Amino acid sequence: MLTSTNSTNYSTGNGLVVMKPVSNSPDQENTCNYLEFAVRLTGYSRDMLGKSVNSELKINVKRDYSLVTELDLKIEKLFREKISQTFPGHGIIGEEYPDYQPESDFKWIIDPIDGTQEFINQLPFFGTMIALLYKDEPIVGVIDHAMLDICCFAGKGLGAYVGNKKIELPENQTGAQAVVLPARADFQRNNNEDLLFHQLTCHFGNYRVFRCCYGHTTTLLGQTRLTLEHRVHIWDIAASQILIEEAGGKYSTLQTFTTDTDRKLYSVIFGSKSDVYRTSQIFQPLFDACDLTCQ
Repeated sequence: MLTSTNSTNYSTGNGLVVMKPVSNSPDQENTCNYLEFAVRLTGYSRDMLGKSVNSELKINVKRDYSLVTELDLKIEKLFREKISQTFPGHGIIGEEYPDYQPESDFKWIIDPIDGTQEFINQLPFFGTMIALLYKDEPIVGVIDHAMLDICCFAGKGLGAYVGNKKIELPENQTGAQAVVLPARADFQRNNNEDLLFHQLTCHFGNYRVFRCCYGHTTTLLGQTRLTLEHRVHIWDIAASQILIEEAGGKYSTLQTFTTDTDRKLYSVIFGSKSDVYRTSQIFQPLFDACDLTCQ
């Protein structure tokens, strides 16, 4: 459910105007400032993405066979520069560059273009994801879909918003029926887990597959019941966690893995509280069994 508010607004500087949440304590005021900074970063990425339309981009293939464009690199590099200038003591973890000051209590988590394949093919579902962790817990999150003109943002204790409207998920989701599942390829990327994928699709006959953060946004806005992600990185989910929780939903980690490069991967589920609780009860044992047999 979306509710209108009468709070003050601020602009990212590129035509996007969003609501500024009201803070009720010094801690919330700090969070509000961090959130405003994160939303303003999307102004830079929107500008860069807009200028790239119909331009020829250099595309490379990474170690994991995913694609990266020169714009992914440019956006993340700019974000890192802005963060380091404004918050020099903060760490930065992003998809495209090595970690910076990862031991810091405050860490910015960046995915400059989540859904690079969609971006390359000019499908509008890609997004920019930004989160701020404090002692490994997200306190700020932003998902910005530049081509759809949708900006979702949240701060701990401040609520979750899309544009100038507050997002409030019902405890029992009775409207939307579809759920968001990973693509089958995500169950074959690291280990052959076809059986787990088959069990999920049999249980959820009405499912959608978005290989980018647009699926998260549909669950946040109540358009789908829940989202399940399998073996994804922190930059794929940190913003979504605080957004869902501040909207009144539930976020639950089903599994955590460690890669050969010491990166952690996560299998998570989030959505309305009742849906996440019921689904976790069913599938947690299946994920646990997979964890024992598929390492």
